Amino acid sequence: MAGPLAGVRVIEMSTWAALPGAGVILADMGADVVKVEDPETGGDPTRGFQLVKPAKGAGEFAPVWEQDNRNKKSVTVNVNRPEGQEILRKLLKDADIFLTSTRPATLERFKLSYQHLRDLNPRLIFAHLSGFGPKGPDSDRAGYDSICFWSRVGIALSLAEPGGNPVSPRAAMGDHTTSLTLVGAITAALYARSQTGKGQMVQTSLFHAGLWFSSVDLVSSSVTQTDAKKLARKVVGNPLVNSYKTKDGWITLVNLQSERFWDPICRAIGQPELAKDPRFATHQTRMQNGPPLIDIFDAAFTKHTTAEWIAKLDREGIRWGRMQTVLDCTKDEQAWANGYFHKLDHPEAGEVGLVTSPMQFSDTPTSVRSAAPLLGQHTEEVLLEKGYSWEDLEKLKTKGVIL
Repeated sequence: MAGPLAGVRVIEMSTWAALPGAGVILADMGADVVKVEDPETGGDPTRGFQLVKPAKGAGEFAPVWEQDNRNKKSVTVNVNRPEGQEILRKLLKDADIFLTSTRPATLERFKLSYQHLRDLNPRLIFAHLSGFGPKGPDSDRAGYDSICFWSRVGIALSLAEPGGNPVSPRAAMGDHTTSLTLVGAITAALYARSQTGKGQMVQTSLFHAGLWFSSVDLVSSSVTQTDAKKLARKVVGNPLVNSYKTKDGWITLVNLQSERFWDPICRAIGQPELAKDPRFATHQTRMQNGPPLIDIFDAAFTKHTTAEWIAKLDREGIRWGRMQTVLDCTKDEQAWANGYFHKLDHPEAGEVGLVTSPMQFSDTPTSVRSAAPLLGQHTEEVLLEKGYSWEDLEKLKTKGVIL
C-alpha cells in the first residue's frame, strides 16, 4: 500500500543527521528521495561515523547512516563543477522538494539559491536547514547538534546536577528533533501549494528547534530573570515525582497530584502509617521535607525487583514508568507490538532493528523498504531517466563529475 507522500519527488543535498533525518521520514512516507553525494569526499561522512561491530553478521555497521538514509537513492554529483550544477538543476526542474543545508553564499555561487530555483521550478518547496538561522552574527557559522541545540540553548548546563559538569548529548537527539520540525514545515508547505499552486521556502535551524524543545524553561527564565533551577534526585520538589533504585534496576514515579496519591503510595511501600506522619501530612510539608522522605522511599524500593514493584504500584493505581537501558528498549515488547521498530535484513550486519518514523497512518502507512544505499548506487539509473545517454555518463565519469 502506498504511503501518504507516494509520487512526491525529493532531492536531498546534505550530510550528517538533522536534514537527512527529515529526508528519511519523507522517504518512509513514500516519497522518492534522491540523495546527492559528493564523489570527491566519499559522500555523507556518516557512512563511516561511529562504526560498531554487529553481534551477528560481518563487517562494521554505521548506525547514523543506516537509520537516516534507508529508502533513499544515492547519486554522486560533484556540484563544484559546472556540469554537476547543471545535473542538479535538471534534477530539481520537476522535483517537489529540495532539502539542503548548504550555506546561502555557496548556493548563490552555484546558482542554486531559492531565487534561482524559484524561476526554474515555481512549484518547488525549498527546505533549508542551518545551525543558527539566516540572520544575525552567527548566521554563517557551521552548525552541529551539540553546539547549536544543546550548548547554546542552555540544555547541557540545565540538565547537570548542582555543581556537576554539563551533560553531553547522545548521538543525533537534537538533530532528530529538528528533523521533525522541518518535516512539519514541508508538509504544511505542500498543503499550501495544493491551494495556491506555488512552492515556497521553508526554514528552520538547530538553534530554533532547541529553543522550542526547551521553551518552558526559557519562558520561565525570561519572566523571573533567574536561571533554570538545576535538579538533583535527592532534593526534587515533589518526592512522588522521582526515580528510585529497585533490587534489579530503576523505576520512575510521576504522580503530580500529590494529595491524591499519598495514601496509596504509603500502602504500596508497606508503610501505611507514614501517611499520618506530620512531616509528610500535606503536599507542602512533603516538599519541605523532601530529602528524608526520599531516603525512606530509597530504602523501601531496594527491597523488591522492578517487576514486583510494578505489581504493587498497579494495585494502588500509582503512575510509574520502567527505567530501561538502551539495550532493554531495543527488546521492548510494547515498541515491537506497535511497529516502532522495523526488523531489516541487512546485507552485512544481519538482522537490524531500525526505528520507524514516529507517526502512523490508517490508510497510507509508512514503510521501510530498503537499507541505506551504496555510494552512487543509483547514479546511472537516475541520470538515464533524466535524458543523459551512456556516452554522456562516460564523459561525466572521465571528468570526475560523477562516479
